[in-house]
Amino acid sequence: MEPVCKYVDLDHTLISTRLAQPGDVVPENCVVMRFAGEIYHSALRPCAHQLLARCRETGPTRMLTTATRAYSLAHNEQFQLGFAPEEIFAREDWRYNIPGAYGGHETLLLAENVCPNSLLIDDFGPTSEGGRMKRKFLGIPEERYIQIRSYEGRPEPERFKDELASILERISAMPSIPVELIAPPIVHKTSFNTMGGISF
Repeated sequence: MEPVCKYVDLDHTLISTRLAQPGDVVPENCVVMRFAGEIYHSALRPCAHQLLARCRETGPTRMLTTATRAYSLAHNEQFQLGFAPEEIFAREDWRYNIPGAYGGHETLLLAENVCPNSLLIDDFGPTSEGGRMKRKFLGIPEERYIQIRSYEGRPEPERFKDELASILERISAMPSIPVELIAPPIVHKTSFNTMGGISF
C-alpha cells in the first residue's frame, strides 16, 4: 500500500505570526517579516522540526495552509521547514472566494477528496469551519485529523510534552488506506493546481 501522506498547517501549528504595530519591540524569539507593506513578527515553534521529521520518516509531507503562497514560501525559507515549492498548498492552490450576501464573500473548494490516504495536523478543531474545509478538500474523516495545541509564540505549557508525544505516536501509527477503497477526486474548477504529486 501507498504510505500515508502528511499535511501540516503553517500558522499556529509550525509558526506564530502577529502583525506588528509602530514602536513594537521585536520579541527575542521572533524575526521580522514584511508582506504587502505590513510588518510581522514571526516565531518558529520549538518542536516544528521534530514534528516534520517524524512526518517525513514514514511518507511524503506537504503544507496545507490558508496563508498566501508568498507568505508560505517566505516562512518556509526563513525557518528552513524543508518544503519544496510543489509541496506547499497555499490558499490560492485549493480554495477561492465568490461574492456573498451583504457585501461579504463565500469560500469554495477548487477540488474535494484529493488525498484520502492522508492525515492532517492543524491547530483548528476538526469540526471548525477551517477544519471541515480542509478535511473535505483532502477527503479525510475526523479520525485522520490530528489537532495540535495552538502556538502563540510563548513557551509551551509543561503538559505539552505529553501531548506532543501522543501526536508523534499517532503520526507513526496512522494506517494506509488500500487504493481500491479510495474514491476518485472531485474537481470543481479546471484551474485546480495539482501540485505535490497529486494527479487525476
